Amino acid sequence: MPLPTIANVTRFAFGGQIQGGGRWVNVWHMNYTGGGFATQAAATIGANELAKLYDSSVIVGGQGWIPAFGAGGETLDKADVINLDGTSATFSLPYTITGPGGTPGEAAECAHVLTLRTGFRGRSHRGRVFLPQVQNSQVANGQLNAAIPPLIIARFNSIFTTLAGLSWVPVVASYKLGTATPITSVSMDTLVDVIRGRKR
Repeated sequence: MPLPTIANVTRFAFGGQIQGGGRWVNVWHMNYTGGGFATQAAATIGANELAKLYDSSVIVGGQGWIPAFGAGGETLDKADVINLDGTSATFSLPYTITGPGGTPGEAAECAHVLTLRTGFRGRSHRGRVFLPQVQNSQVANGQLNAAIPPLIIARFNSIFTTLAGLSWVPVVASYKLGTATPITSVSMDTLVDVIRGRKR
């Protein structure tokens, strides 16, 4: 299925290894407010800021998911980036973010979810990001350590603020409607979801 054309929106597909040899992918969309579609240089700046959700680099509020909570062998190794203008080619950015060595993780298909909310109701105006595996040590009785979601939400909020100063607005993109709706808040609970595409 071809990607839609959505004015001034860029698609960022972050991905890497999960424990056991499979791969995870998280797709994000952002609207570029700097005039027209983003240049490759501007898109790289946006990607590097958004990657801090997964990284351990110090920013105000929260911790990066993979180094803090990821399983051993888990990585973020690239982001595939493309403007949704109908003509641009994808370009890839390399990353070398890794989880703690030797840390056992949940089953590959298990994922904890960051829910993206907008000012509108309906399936086309909200999104879900299935984060890569978490360490078994962070799960008890089938639920994530309750201290973690506030850290990840705080980290996203800090990134969100920084992105605004870089001419980027994270959005929920509807490929069905060809629209992009600004994210107004994110939420995360302690329940585990299943994403069958990661199953070993």
